[in-house]
Amino acid sequence: MFNQPCSAQSAAEYLKKEQERELQPKIQIAELQKQTEVLSQANELTQINAEQIKLLVKLAKQNQISADIQAKASNRLATTAIWISIFALIINIIQIFK
Repeated sequence: MFNQPCSAQSAAEYLKKEQERELQPKIQIAELQKQTEVLSQANELTQINAEQIKLLVKLAKQNQISADIQAKASNRLATTAIWISIFALIINIIQIFK
């Protein structure tokens, strides 16, 4: 009989504390449900992010391949231009000494 209220005020306080004790698990469950939902959304976003990063890496590799091809083509073009210039110089030198 330790929990029996002595007065109306203490009875009200006791009732309030009991209601709070009963509500506390429900509040905790609701909070855990919110946290679970947030974590689930975060997990989904992380998976989407991982997929986007994989795609970005794939595109970066393709871009590097394209850049390498362009660099080789540019080198060939420059080499061709140098040979044309050399032949033109030789022709000019020959024409000077004619």
